[in-house]
Amino acid sequence: MKSLRQGPSSTSGTLNGLRRVNGRTFPIMIFTVFQWDSLQKGDFHIGAAPIGPTELGRNAEYVFALPARYNYAFPPGFEEVEDILEGNPLQAGETIDPGNG
Repeated sequence: MKSLRQGPSSTSGTLNGLRRVNGRTFPIMIFTVFQWDSLQKGDFHIGAAPIGPTELGRNAEYVFALPARYNYAFPPGFEEVEDILEGNPLQAGETIDPGNG
């Protein structure tokens, strides 16, 4: 399978406001709004799961999402992760131009 696009990615170890739970980091997928809209329309699919990623937050340029089936294996601490995610912990600010920031 050919990758059509590749974009930025990160884990919570590098993001303020999110944390490790029982040694696990929150994996964050980062999409442009255009990519996210295309994903939602079914123009492409990520992974083998029958469901897509879950949106955590967005700003004018990017959508931040949790991968599909992130907690489906019920790893140690999954309850705490679910509690954290229900509190909408990600607040996506406006993007900063790295050349001016």
